[in-house]
Order: sequence, then C-alpha cells, then structure tokens
Amino acid sequence: MVVTARREERLRELRDTIRKSGGKAVFIAGDASDEATAEDCVALAVSEFGRLDILINNAGVGNYRNLVDTSVEEYDALMDPT
Repeated sequence: MVVTARREERLRELRDTIRKSGGKAVFIAGDASDEATAEDCVALAVSEFGRLDILINNAGVGNYRNLVDTSVEEYDALMDPT
C-alpha cells in the first residue's frame, strides 16, 4: 500500500501501524493538489509492488454543518477551494 498526505509524521505512524498488522506500506509526503505528488505515488507503487491496482483519492475540504446552514458563498468555496 502506498499512502500520501501532507504530514510526514502521521504517515510514518500509519505505515508502522499497517506493518505491525502484517501489511506492507510505504509513503510519500506531499500535497494531493500537486501533480508531482500523484506521479511520485504511482512511481512508488510500481517500484515497490510492480503495479498500481486501486486508487482511492480522499482529499479535500470539509464543511461540518448542515447544508441548510451553509451560505451559497461557502458552498461554492467548498466545491472549488482554489
């Protein structure tokens, strides 16, 4: 398993947890919005595991209130945070 996120310390902890439970994991610290991070993750998957089987992209921003309590401006910012 290849995992990526911005915080290297948390990635190291996750990798160690996966390894302790018998799995194989490697990581790359980086920003999911940066194309180079994606390219590096694919390259690492191929070099460590021979291929890329599944990709789960769970990145983004959150709005922790009900939709009806969210303004149009906040919703637009959530959908396009750039």
